[in-house]
Amino acid sequence: MRVLRKSRKLKKLFPTFCLNVWETAKVFLFGITLISLLLFLTVTRYRYWTLFAVVCQKSEQPIDTFELLDKIPSFTHPIFSLYLDEFPPLIGDLEWNENVYVHVVPFSHTDPGWLMKKDAYYNAFVSRTIDNVVEKLVEEPSSRFVWTEVIFLKTWYNKAKDKKRALLRRAVRNGQLEIAYPGYVMQDEALPDLSQTITNFISGASWIQRVLNTSVESSFVADPFGLTSSSAYFQAYMNVSNMYIQRINHREKEYLAAHKQLEFTWETKNHLSVFTSVSPYKLYSIPYSCGPDPRKCCAFDFWRRACNFNFPWQKSWDPGTVKKALEDHVHILAEQYRYKSSLFRTNHVLVLLGDDFRYSSSELWEKQVYTYKKIFEIFDKNKQYKIEAKFSTFSEYFRAVRADLATPEIPNLHGDFVPYTDRWSEFWSGYYTTRPFLKSTGNRVSRVLDAAEMLLMLCLSNLKKCHSPTRLKVAIESSRDIVGNFLHHDIITGTSKQYVMDDFIRQLEEAEKEMLTRVTPALLEDVFGVKYRYDEHSNAFFVFNYNSIPYKGPLFLNLSSDLHSCYELKELIPRGTWTTTLMNLVPREKVVTVFVEVYAMAGKVVRLVPSKHSCSTKTKPKPIWNNFYEVIHGQDDAWKAKWKVRNVSFNFQFEAFGTYTTKPLYFITNPSGAYTFTYDGTRETLQPDCGHGFSSETEFHRSVGNSCNFVSWSSTLFQDVSSIHSRVIELSVTSDIRHHLMNQEFAIVFRTSLKTQLEFYTDSNCMFPMRRKYRHKLSLPGNVYPMSCYAQITDGKTWFTLVTDYAHGVTSTSEGELVLFLDRIHSHDDWRGLNEGIMDNVPVNAKIWISVSGAQSDGMWLAHHLRRQPLVVGNLEFLNQRNSSLKTNSKLFSSSNQQALSGCSFNLVNAWNDLETNSSFVALQKLPDWRDVPDGSFCEFILDAAGALSYEFDNFVVKQNPLFFVNSSLYDLQVFKIRN
Repeated sequence: MRVLRKSRKLKKLFPTFCLNVWETAKVFLFGITLISLLLFLTVTRYRYWTLFAVVCQKSEQPIDTFELLDKIPSFTHPIFSLYLDEFPPLIGDLEWNENVYVHVVPFSHTDPGWLMKKDAYYNAFVSRTIDNVVEKLVEEPSSRFVWTEVIFLKTWYNKAKDKKRALLRRAVRNGQLEIAYPGYVMQDEALPDLSQTITNFISGASWIQRVLNTSVESSFVADPFGLTSSSAYFQAYMNVSNMYIQRINHREKEYLAAHKQLEFTWETKNHLSVFTSVSPYKLYSIPYSCGPDPRKCCAFDFWRRACNFNFPWQKSWDPGTVKKALEDHVHILAEQYRYKSSLFRTNHVLVLLGDDFRYSSSELWEKQVYTYKKIFEIFDKNKQYKIEAKFSTFSEYFRAVRADLATPEIPNLHGDFVPYTDRWSEFWSGYYTTRPFLKSTGNRVSRVLDAAEMLLMLCLSNLKKCHSPTRLKVAIESSRDIVGNFLHHDIITGTSKQYVMDDFIRQLEEAEKEMLTRVTPALLEDVFGVKYRYDEHSNAFFVFNYNSIPYKGPLFLNLSSDLHSCYELKELIPRGTWTTTLMNLVPREKVVTVFVEVYAMAGKVVRLVPSKHSCSTKTKPKPIWNNFYEVIHGQDDAWKAKWKVRNVSFNFQFEAFGTYTTKPLYFITNPSGAYTFTYDGTRETLQPDCGHGFSSETEFHRSVGNSCNFVSWSSTLFQDVSSIHSRVIELSVTSDIRHHLMNQEFAIVFRTSLKTQLEFYTDSNCMFPMRRKYRHKLSLPGNVYPMSCYAQITDGKTWFTLVTDYAHGVTSTSEGELVLFLDRIHSHDDWRGLNEGIMDNVPVNAKIWISVSGAQSDGMWLAHHLRRQPLVVGNLEFLNQRNSSLKTNSKLFSSSNQQALSGCSFNLVNAWNDLETNSSFVALQKLPDWRDVPDGSFCEFILDAAGALSYEFDNFVVKQNPLFFVNSSLYDLQVFKIRN
């Protein structure tokens, strides 16, 4: 009975006990929630206390992106906000008393390679998309469409019948179809060099002009991962008036939105500028385009079913049901439009209507375009919304904005938007170094194509004796297409599927072989009159210096016979012989280095024969020197160097940076992958297992180096003071990190005695230098910047410069330091769409030229000339060896004109030839003279470009193409169109 009474008592007390526990839990949860909220507001005080409070005052003050980063107080991740990075801030007031003019722009983003190969994308989507679009635009005069990838449009046009071609041209002529990017491909902004960028824009713009009889007025830069100042420069150079850009640092985007500065005039060098509008939200897809809430916007993507909101039309697509549902829900879309319009200075708002590979079927067009027409009709009938919506192109939108926007209200912006981040501290700076072998191969093949284009230009300048282009047109166009595609923002970046990357490397190597074995030998015969026959056992070479200054320096030759220790280099044309030591500086079989001299835009035929004399010795490591530098390889494998002029010392070490490899909490970080670099805070100085090292010496050079278990290096000093190469230390680094540095970033770290205040400079597409600074409030990846060609640090008097042969990521974490990232391998995906890691690493060689001088201009000048070694065409047996000299058949660069080209007035950057019209585009650039480097003075630009070229080109008419103009400021470009 006692037990029974206790049981009854417990039953009575149990509800009270549960109630007390629940009350205690509520208090506890309330306390945790309050603390979390306070911490959340503290971490994100800028985002919500500034942005959400709508600090939207107008400002006409210039915007400097270098200073803008200092104004943003925090880039840390809000720990208590699980999905915050997915939802842009709700900024702005809903003012229903004003009309809003909505410009809906249908488009399809088409990557020529990413998850699939280019041809697979074309056959599966692109061909049908263009077919569908041109037909629908004819049927519906009020419809609009925007296209950006010329590489796909050209392929479609070449295959299309005359009727469809006419429809395309008609749509362009009527303003229904807008070509909204002037390049051949939408290239990556950070990694291509100057010549590649010029070629991309010239080839794209010239095709648009010639085939479609139009030019690009407004550019849509949708998907490159960040934007550079030189990109805006080139867009302005192409006479592009407006740019609509998407991917920039989201914190910078929020700041601009808060101050109504999403529209600005982007000013670049030499007074070139372009009016720019920034898409305020995360992506270009429909869920991130109509307004700040992607869940609501997603419902109005009528092709997408996976949306969080359960709208009626997502269950069934009955026209009657859809029409009634739209009338009941269109107020949601109106609200989103008004939120978006509140971020801008006018009442015009642009809404993108598209996604990757959209509109490839009539059904998709009808669901999207026809349904939006019904939405427009609802807005027209219901005046209370005060919204006027229509289909537009980018140019129509910008014309409307410019009409309502007073010029003094538009702020000017200086600088760039790299590195890019879409989620707090997850910066997309990893891809600067992803798959370096691809970047190296692509740049090498690009330079072979550059040389071939120079030869083709010389050939076209004398059409009577130019026979190669006709029979080699297919080969030339194919190589151009491959190299052009290499620049795309999913190819040169190394961020495509592994099988796509493997196939593209194969294409690059086949294009290189085609150019060296078929195209360039035939052009050499037309241009220089050199008779030849192919001989796989020949060690004779044609050396063509496609530069505007003489070349005097090292040259790499691939031998067909076994490697000897010493050779005699015989000059067959012009005649001459000297004995030279050949050192195997590149760790590949049968590759040797010679020291040669070739005049500007001239050729030379040489043959290598084994020498009976001994002219090379290898010894233990010892100091090497020339007139400018001294390099010491210590017993502990330490590398040290000194610039003698001002006694500046420097050294390098190899280091590894750790990365996150797991995803412990979604809201903290993702692992590093192909795109992103997420730093875990660990940094290790590597101690590779090395041999004893070596040094060697000849009359031309001195070298020292070592070979280790996963990295080998050699540094070389050249002795001839009349050679540019004597002004640099040439460092060759070959690494293979596959079994040593998993999920780490491999870097070479240079440390100098300079006091740099954590500031450094990187080039913008091998053009002008951009000022950078290491900011501790950013993570390390947020301080890594792209380096296409060169990087520099300075104490105000002395400049330490690194020049590389392909793109890298670079930063400076302490005084007098430059960190150059060489390779990376990651087993995880970074959740940016690739769905795989990067595990296909191979041994890769990086060439680094180190310069110390008193002039900042060294960087660009050295980058242009050190990276452009003469073209070497081998395995040829030359038959007309009795010629005393190589005289070009072209009057474009005759021997009498070589002296002018050899001066310091300008550099011939590259050439591009239109085989349909037999015309050539020539790009010149004013640079300082290397002979004036010590005191930093510049040579005068005394050449009147248009007049001089008209005179020197004799029977050619030099015209300024409408796409380009002439300017003679330092570092600026002059592009001429030469028509026969």
